[in-house]
Amino acid sequence: MKFMVSLSEVLPAIASSFATESPGPFNSLHDALALMERKLAVPFSELDEPGRVIARRELCEAATAAVTSSQRGTLDHLVPRPGRSRLAELRGIIQAEVANIQETICDASKNVTAIHWVESRKHLRSAISALRDVEVLVLTRQQRRQRVVAVLIALPILLSAIAGLFLALQDGFELTSADMHFPYSVSSSGQQSPFYLTISESERQKTAREFSEFYFNNTGTYREKFIVEPAKPLDPEVSAVVPPTLFRGASEISFQSPIIPPSLTVDGPSSFEYRLKLDIRNRRRIGTKFVSDVSVRVRLLQERTFPWSALDDTPFLESSTLHYSYGQVVGSELDADPTAEWSFASFAIGNSGLGPALDVNAIIRLSSGVVLATGYASILHRDSLQIDLPRPGRDISPWPVKLDPIRAELRKREFSHAYQEEPWSVSTKSGSPVLQYPMYVELLQQPLTPDESIYFQHEGVWYQIIDTIADLRNTTQVYFGDEVLLNATYESLSGQKYELRHFEPMPFGWCYYQRTGRLHEFDPRKTRPAPSKLSVAAPAPTGLALLEKFASQFSPPLYEPKGVDHVTLQDEIDLGGIREGEWNGRVMMVDRFLNPLGTVSAYLKLKVLQSGRWEAVVSTDGMEIDRVCFDTLVPDALHFPSDEEARMREVERLRQHFRAAKIR
Repeated sequence: MKFMVSLSEVLPAIASSFATESPGPFNSLHDALALMERKLAVPFSELDEPGRVIARRELCEAATAAVTSSQRGTLDHLVPRPGRSRLAELRGIIQAEVANIQETICDASKNVTAIHWVESRKHLRSAISALRDVEVLVLTRQQRRQRVVAVLIALPILLSAIAGLFLALQDGFELTSADMHFPYSVSSSGQQSPFYLTISESERQKTAREFSEFYFNNTGTYREKFIVEPAKPLDPEVSAVVPPTLFRGASEISFQSPIIPPSLTVDGPSSFEYRLKLDIRNRRRIGTKFVSDVSVRVRLLQERTFPWSALDDTPFLESSTLHYSYGQVVGSELDADPTAEWSFASFAIGNSGLGPALDVNAIIRLSSGVVLATGYASILHRDSLQIDLPRPGRDISPWPVKLDPIRAELRKREFSHAYQEEPWSVSTKSGSPVLQYPMYVELLQQPLTPDESIYFQHEGVWYQIIDTIADLRNTTQVYFGDEVLLNATYESLSGQKYELRHFEPMPFGWCYYQRTGRLHEFDPRKTRPAPSKLSVAAPAPTGLALLEKFASQFSPPLYEPKGVDHVTLQDEIDLGGIREGEWNGRVMMVDRFLNPLGTVSAYLKLKVLQSGRWEAVVSTDGMEIDRVCFDTLVPDALHFPSDEEARMREVERLRQHFRAAKIR
């Protein structure tokens, strides 16, 4: 009866492979233990005396060969580096067990019995078990080697098969990119489907500002980017001034005036032009492909309202310095010499912002608190509100102060004006400024010492000649050398409050006084001249500085390369009157063979009349390949009205939009 499993049965596959692939120490150890196994498998009792001697000698020789084959370093090259520590342990077990067999069998002085034979079998079984573990380590290395060889052989074959299958399956067309070039720049490309052309926040703000400039002021590039409208025939008066060649289309006109003249308005609704570019690629990498046509169908997914609250409605009021105008005094205001020329001062408040300045409430007062003038209005962009300081004949009236030219010895100006550049100084008498023209005040009684140079009697009434500021102050309230303060409060369409404050010295060479019944600005002894009328020159005709030739409209380059690597298509789709769920489209004929990875670029002008989200379905030869979603922003109105009644309605409408935006 066998007491152990045969070594050739434990590892049948590895025994033959190692005989050819791993000769040397491993095979020698394997053969030595296999020989010892065969010898010890014969029962001790079945051997005669000569057989026992031969068996012991052969066992000793095999044991010596096993010890030699299991020496340190002999099996290391057959085992992976991580398993060499385990190999050292197994080598020690084999050497110890073989040494026990040598001690038991090979000692000639011992009388070997059946018990020694059985003990040797136990030691051999332990050595074979350790050898089995060594063979597992060796087999792991061998398997890795075989696996690497198999991968190196199979990988090129597998890659070639995959590449061939990929090229065979690549067919048809694909949409590689979609770009919105105008009015704003946004693009989308990649593996997403459908393509979403979402305008960035910076582009949205830029578009809102451009429209704000156009809507409120009719300036900027908004018209050239967006609007397409046929020009109305010009009035004869305009045609005589403006060359007709400039009026080929509204997109070629750059308006410079804040308000469009009625003669330049257009008939019919204006459309907004969006420029969409689509790139379609032939997916084939081997062989050409015929494309018959490219079709684009645009559908309105959702109608939306124009975001009026996004408009830049910021007003910005600025005040000019005191402005002087000269003219003859109207006789009904003041009976004075009709040949005298008077200087009148005024403030001009202009709006250089975008939105209108609403409810402008302006007050002009002196630093002493006296209110000189007030004004109330709404000021559009580049419009202005002129507020005149009191003119002669008002309750608070101006009066000129005498000025002397500054000659060799320069004197410090007592009341200099920031914008008075003439070399003049105020003339004084007894330390008080002298009036340019004397004034006359009625006295209640005769002066004690009537000096003819100062007093005179006329028609039973005594008068005093007033020729200095000091004398005038003894008669009425006089303001001289004060500061003029302009204070204006206003608000924007969105309700934002603003304030303008401007300080400036009083006009140089002028004083203001409170008129009374006893004070006369003319000599009562002289005949009063007939009232004169202020001669106002007819306003110079404002030339039509409205037009200048604008750059030609964007037009994609018509480029047709050699062969059929690239094809360019152009068309336009009219989306006017489209309602939610409806669509319109175009079919563009190609009829070309496209080379592998050849491209068709389609440039589309989309004429839109309403705001909303749209979807463009792109197809080739009747087969849908992809979809593109984009938004349009089309305002309900193009111009802030100039008519007062229409302007108030528009202001109220915009205020409602801003209030609704604040609530949201």
